[in-house]
Amino acid sequence: MAATQPVAATQPGALRVPFKKCIVPATSVLVPVVYQDKNYRCKKTNNGKTSDGKTSNEKSDYTEFLRHDLDVSRLTKVERHLWLAGMRKAARPLHRQVMMDRNVVVTEQADLHLTWRGSRIYIKPLPGYLLNVDFWKENIEGDSDLFKNAKGFLLSYVWLVFNESDFQMAMDNSNHPRLLPEGITYQEWSDFIADFMEGDDFEDMEQINPRYRFGELRLNRLNSIYRIKFGTKHFIRGYFYGYHEYGTFLEHNFAWIVTFFAYVAIVLTAMQVGLATKQLMGNDSFHEASYGFTVFSITSPLVAVGVIGLILLVTAADNVMKAYNHERNNIRKPEKLEYLFPPGVEPSAEPLWIDSQDPSNFLSEAQVLEWSKSFSMGLGNTGIHQDEAVMIFTPNHIFVPVAYLGIVGGGYRFSAGNPAFTLRELVHQIEDVQPSVVLVHPDFVPLVVEAVAKIGLSSSKIFQFSDVECTPVLEIPDWRVLLHSECGVNEYAWPSFTPEESLTKVATINYSSGTTGHPKGVMISHANIIANAAQNIFNLTHNRQVPLPDDRWLGYLPLYHAYGQLYLIIISLKRRIPVYVMKEFVFEEFLYAIQTYRITTLQLVPPILVMMSKHPNTSKYDLSSLTLALCAAAPLSKELQNHCSKRFGFNIIQGYGMTETTCGGMGMLAIDVDDTGSIGKLLPNTECKLMDDYGQEVSYGQPGELYLRGPQIALGYWRNEAATNETIDTEGWLRTGDIAVCNAKENFWIIDRKKELIKVNGFQVAPAELEAVLLENEHVADAGVVGIKFGEEELPRAYVAIQEASKGKVSPQDIEHWIKSRVAKYKYLVGGVVFIQQVPKLASGKIQRRVLREWAKKDGELMQRRIQSRL
Repeated sequence: MAATQPVAATQPGALRVPFKKCIVPATSVLVPVVYQDKNYRCKKTNNGKTSDGKTSNEKSDYTEFLRHDLDVSRLTKVERHLWLAGMRKAARPLHRQVMMDRNVVVTEQADLHLTWRGSRIYIKPLPGYLLNVDFWKENIEGDSDLFKNAKGFLLSYVWLVFNESDFQMAMDNSNHPRLLPEGITYQEWSDFIADFMEGDDFEDMEQINPRYRFGELRLNRLNSIYRIKFGTKHFIRGYFYGYHEYGTFLEHNFAWIVTFFAYVAIVLTAMQVGLATKQLMGNDSFHEASYGFTVFSITSPLVAVGVIGLILLVTAADNVMKAYNHERNNIRKPEKLEYLFPPGVEPSAEPLWIDSQDPSNFLSEAQVLEWSKSFSMGLGNTGIHQDEAVMIFTPNHIFVPVAYLGIVGGGYRFSAGNPAFTLRELVHQIEDVQPSVVLVHPDFVPLVVEAVAKIGLSSSKIFQFSDVECTPVLEIPDWRVLLHSECGVNEYAWPSFTPEESLTKVATINYSSGTTGHPKGVMISHANIIANAAQNIFNLTHNRQVPLPDDRWLGYLPLYHAYGQLYLIIISLKRRIPVYVMKEFVFEEFLYAIQTYRITTLQLVPPILVMMSKHPNTSKYDLSSLTLALCAAAPLSKELQNHCSKRFGFNIIQGYGMTETTCGGMGMLAIDVDDTGSIGKLLPNTECKLMDDYGQEVSYGQPGELYLRGPQIALGYWRNEAATNETIDTEGWLRTGDIAVCNAKENFWIIDRKKELIKVNGFQVAPAELEAVLLENEHVADAGVVGIKFGEEELPRAYVAIQEASKGKVSPQDIEHWIKSRVAKYKYLVGGVVFIQQVPKLASGKIQRRVLREWAKKDGELMQRRIQSRL
């Protein structure tokens, strides 16, 4: 049995000394007493000594020195462009550098280490302190940036000193200072390399500074990168200015100087020849020949220089393209299950998915791996083949991740239905997906059996799916009959996909909300999911202290939805964050779970935040454990965001995404504090453009339809090529249908859906804006706004849910009057205000505007009839 409150397992990305055995003893670790900072000012190193050289009681603090000594921040600033200066691969070992006639020039600057120009390569000697375990533990292990710099620098020496000949060159100080600490033997160095490389995945390079994902870097190109990127600030000196004397300048540019003077000499000679032809003025043939020779003498050097320049330009362009293609093709694309369960990493036995109603009912990472493998193997035994669909129809419970991972990991296609579906809606999805197997919660067996019968499919592939074993209902057995315990899961291997296959292989078919027409199935690839998980993890962890404090998440988001799948299954598993799963959302149970399990982070949708802000029972619960909330899936006003953040004391950040972006496209970093209502910046490796109604890109501050492109963009719509072509163009741009603005700092704000804008006398009115204003009213619990038509005229109309305590105290006319002082005249609620019990919403939190439009259409027709009857 589990404890009442399971503790999260240690994060897999925890920083630990990357080797076990010291090859430089503590007594031989020397750190300079003084050093020069970036401005060449001498600074004293705090080494625990007094001014007279005696040991003091104060602990040595080398942090400032180490940050200076291993600093490569100048390179990380331009990390996105380093492929122009070098390849994403290991540096050549020392013996190869000698073979290429390169002379080793020692530098003490880490950001010049492994840079080269002409016949020189700059190398920083390996400090002895990096080879001592205790020094790492005391001075490096606790600092994330310093750790990544130090580990990356060590990796560079694994590249440089690989063979015995490399070792001898590194220890030989006849041509250059010794590169390795004195006293090390080759056997010790070999053992150190084996120790350093053991048990670490240097393909992911998560604990390595991005600079060390590249080998040698060409200084001339680094100079160009700095001049172009930083303009006037670095235009003269670039990255590294090497011409401190005229002699050095002449040495590096001698060939071009000689060519210039040779050209001048040729021109002068040609002019003399031309002058000499005056004696032959009467000889037209000789005159023409002399004239031609003169022109040829003047122009031929220019032509020669042009041809040489063109050749060099083409060669340089070819090298750049090769470097670019090498960089692009070396972006690692692991398989999904390999990404979540890395080879050689022991799965944790700590509780990971926990029943919020009964914490003794949980699944660990190790258990989920075993269950999902067994389930995947069982699906294969039913006779279905890869790329066939398996559909689930269930509310949340702790075995949903098992089904998800077993289906996707086995090469099948996962699709899930909303448990709130009516028979008509369920029939549509089953008919569209054509699943080979359906897993259904016991509560919905009759509905699924009826839906399958309407389509004419067999009910033999329907199985009950719950977190407890079920007795047959309507002859539908429990899903556990698919599991074969006699076949050890260790004998089963997940299907293997190449990187190219992972880009096109459909993993999930998630259905869009269907605000217009029937919901459409969105095809998400394995690569889409991995990319979007990595993008969102970056935003969660960037510039935060590593390892992160123990997080605890609350799993109330529906797991049939893309938002819930990515965060509560994929990211929680990757980061080993325990999730307390709620089987259904009940507001007070939600508050109780936060208080009881000390939840630290919430994935929110705006309606939940509205309830937290407006519901009187919120104040009865202790929410002090919360530190962060990510709000997405629907617009959130900055007023509500700031009010809740101030009231509850946790940071609220917004993000943006849609089913077609796997889950996310933009977001704030977890460390950002925002009070503007921004949805943040583009996720890594994501592009965007904002387009006006005429197909032109708009400038900063101007609204435009948002187009996105990136590795998370879906493959298209399931069995709907027309919709795919309408939404995703041939260049990979996704037309989101959302209107956004962007400022000069590249922060974005969503104004509204393009198709949902209300046209009032030529002005565009955003329903979300009016809804945000209405929520500021103390009497309003929730609101939805749509346009209502009277003939050719369209006017804003609000459907408002009133606070329980305000019923009978406020009228629709009061709300109409109240908003007039807060919005422009054309945004007035001239179409009226109607009080309703509840604003219709999807489980994702989005307002069902289709329902509101149907109400408005009926209301409009009724009002028109009343007007006509009075005439």
